[in-house]
Amino acid sequence: QDDGMMAAAAQFMNALQGGTNNPFAAMGAKAAVDFRELRALLPAELGGLRRTNASGRKTGAFGVNVAEATGEYGESDGARLEVKITDLGAMGPAAGMANFGWMATEMDSEGDEGYERTTDYQGRKGLEEYRTIDKSGSAKLMVAGRFMVEVSGNNIEPAQLKAAVESIDLGALERLGNRPQIE
Repeated sequence: QDDGMMAAAAQFMNALQGGTNNPFAAMGAKAAVDFRELRALLPAELGGLRRTNASGRKTGAFGVNVAEATGEYGESDGARLEVKITDLGAMGPAAGMANFGWMATEMDSEGDEGYERTTDYQGRKGLEEYRTIDKSGSAKLMVAGRFMVEVSGNNIEPAQLKAAVESIDLGALERLGNRPQIE
């Protein structure tokens, strides 16, 4: 296994030195989708809160482009939610390994101050964290092995957090990730 990791690291370094081509291309990386397509998937309402802003952008370095869309919901003085959808497809299989150890584990801890647990969103594994003290929480999940969906909020209830994640069309996101590549 160590030899395989060393070989992958060497291949990655060679690709980096090779110019602007995506160093993950040899590992099955996909070109990032247009951030406008991700922005179009931000619901008008999330967890009972109206969308107040929707933005998107594409960033890149060394030929690795990342597209993301962010939606903000609610008013500044009340309940607020934010959803961020990031396309990590350009990182290939490394996208799933980056820092998502929770995808391979089961977690469930709870105390007076809140909880942290792995959970299920429409058949997709996610991680949910909630702090009772300030009624803030976050949920994240990976869709189609490339899209990181993160929902975070303040002055919200746990049920609102879960409802917010489930109001995002995860099926449409999956279809977007699995459609044939057009170079």
